[in-house]
Amino acid sequence: MTSFMQSVSSLEFNEYLPLSLFGSDLHLARKVTSFDGDVEEVLDHFAELIRSGEASVLLSSGSLLLAYGEAVKRCNCDPRDAFRDLRQELRDFDDAVAASVLSFATIPFDPSRSGVDIVIPNVAIRISSTVVDITVIGSSQSEIVTAVEDLCKPHFSPFIEGRASGELVFPITRQQWIQGAIDAIKAIQEGKFRKIVLSRRARMAIEGGRVDRLRSIERLAKLYTGATIFSVGSLLGATPELLMKRDGRFFSSHPLAGTTRTGGEAELLSSQKDNHEHRIVVDHILESLADVSTHIEFAQTPSIMKFGDIVHLGTLIKGETVGDEVSSIDLLYKIHPTPAVAGVPTVEAVDLIQTIEDEPRNLYAGAVGYQDGRGDGEWHLIIRTVFVDEEGNEVEFQAGVGLVDESDPESEAAEIDSKLKSMLPIVSL
Repeated sequence: MTSFMQSVSSLEFNEYLPLSLFGSDLHLARKVTSFDGDVEEVLDHFAELIRSGEASVLLSSGSLLLAYGEAVKRCNCDPRDAFRDLRQELRDFDDAVAASVLSFATIPFDPSRSGVDIVIPNVAIRISSTVVDITVIGSSQSEIVTAVEDLCKPHFSPFIEGRASGELVFPITRQQWIQGAIDAIKAIQEGKFRKIVLSRRARMAIEGGRVDRLRSIERLAKLYTGATIFSVGSLLGATPELLMKRDGRFFSSHPLAGTTRTGGEAELLSSQKDNHEHRIVVDHILESLADVSTHIEFAQTPSIMKFGDIVHLGTLIKGETVGDEVSSIDLLYKIHPTPAVAGVPTVEAVDLIQTIEDEPRNLYAGAVGYQDGRGDGEWHLIIRTVFVDEEGNEVEFQAGVGLVDESDPESEAAEIDSKLKSMLPIVSL
């Protein structure tokens, strides 16, 4: 078996391509080689960077994307404009070069209210099947040489793991949340909305040290097979929902809506309320993508998607864009936020949510992901996630439920309780 270090140490990065990214003059080196090791070995090799949050990780179905460092950053921007500029800067390079330039971003729940920071990392490592793809970007050739040499070295830094302390602390009481749900359901029954998604926040203290992100990633990968495990900035979690993925002119989205506990699959599939809620989400995506698609394919009836002891209704949607200029971020903004996390009509639902909930949403129910220089990329819904507050020595949880006119506030409150409890393994020891 070829280890990661063996694969990397045999590489020679001897081609340094000058290019401009977000207006900065940089150099790029890229190598692709075979790899028959396992993802766990790579995570262990970069353990210290992952534990401390210096490395970003996206892990799903045996594939891994790991990135660290900051080659260049564009702050407080509209990501659609920024990614368009980046593609323009790379227009004279071939697809292989453009594909190697990855840009990471987290998109807020309400994309109209705040700018987005986009980061192109110094080092990006992609492992898929038996291939390792490594891209190193730096301000000079010597910086790239140093970064390549560091790839084979273990990274050590002092780290003391903290412990989750006590019970979940809620900023608002259960009864206060139920009253908000009653108000939202009333607005639906009055015909102002078809659906509204309300969330509830909770906090937990971390004592004695910091959250060990590597430990959490490994635990989540075992608990939630099929989910995308991620650690990006302050975000740490396992999301079951793919908002958007683009590969060339082909795209896919896999919305989830309608929820129960394991064992209730038959009831979920036959539930009029849950199927109604789910169909609202699917219809929204189909309608939103109609003007940028040549065709769209989807199943007429949803299927069961399991996430630990939580079960969802899901529908895989696939299609083809009308042209190459429609990128993954353009597709994402067409559908985000979906009724699965906001409501219908969307703009009005977002406004009502920000009024009813105790605090405006920031990244909860937003999107995390990346796009390359060709416009390909993938974006995942920020749910089943904790927000790590290193300075405050605490983590914040948030979960939501979809309300329609048939909803029962007490039952919806119980569903939120189940979702919040399912997230405790992210940080509990």
